[in-house]
Amino acid sequence: MLPLFICLFVRDYFAMLRSVFCLLLFVLPAAAQESAAFVAFRNHIVNQPRVLTDYSADKERKYEFRAEELSAKEPFLHEFGFFTANQVTLHGDTVSLKGERAAIIRNPSTHGLAAAGIQSPMSISVVVKDGTVDEALPAIEKLLFWSSLDEAVSSIPDYVAKNVPGNYVSKTQTVAMCTDCGPGKHVPKSDGIVKLDVKEGVIPPKLTHQVDPEIPASAHKEKPTRTSVRIGLTVGSDGKPTELWVILPAASDYALEAAKAVSQYRFEPARKDRKKVAVRLNIEVYFETF
Repeated sequence: MLPLFICLFVRDYFAMLRSVFCLLLFVLPAAAQESAAFVAFRNHIVNQPRVLTDYSADKERKYEFRAEELSAKEPFLHEFGFFTANQVTLHGDTVSLKGERAAIIRNPSTHGLAAAGIQSPMSISVVVKDGTVDEALPAIEKLLFWSSLDEAVSSIPDYVAKNVPGNYVSKTQTVAMCTDCGPGKHVPKSDGIVKLDVKEGVIPPKLTHQVDPEIPASAHKEKPTRTSVRIGLTVGSDGKPTELWVILPAASDYALEAAKAVSQYRFEPARKDRKKVAVRLNIEVYFETF
């Protein structure tokens, strides 16, 4: 019996060693891929509010890095806001950032810039197609985010800048959470379409097809509320909405549903000298839950 016991012990011992060895083969490469350059990149990104250069408000963004440039589909929805990464990981040639975003608005108390108190999940991935990840990291950070809030503010398109928070003084600006900003807090009295950039001699567009927004699933878990989202858009010469921006923010789910509805609106195009022209509009989309 003793020889049999020894044989079984030796067999189980070597089986355990084999399992540990296989586990190390899996774990060690994953640990080894985090180079000093990547660790420095991660430490520089994590928990630092940054503004995306494309001002995307989409919940998921996928980029490719090639020839010192980032490429991606045009965002479905834009918004002037912060993205704060709380997790930065590397899997092969893909850099992944997961965190939360919040709209940047004018704090009604201080009249300065503030991050809205409502934060929404967002994930970003960048696949490195050229060179090594370590070589690409500095360029990725520079291409993903504006270097400062000053640069982000000054780079907002002119047709949106007139609607985003004003009274920005860079020397004294501090960004704080705005607890007074969110669904039901700032419901405008105006309704429907607010004309913008309709110059003299231009006949405004006419709404010919309107779609009601879906109530977000998350709203059913909340108390009854009435809120709105103001969406800025370009009505093209074909009468279709493009370049959607969140002008007056609410919770991300509300903004997304508002944008989905507005993207399906159709217009009789604006005209100037009898020719169809593109113009900018603001549209108020209301939500009410019971």
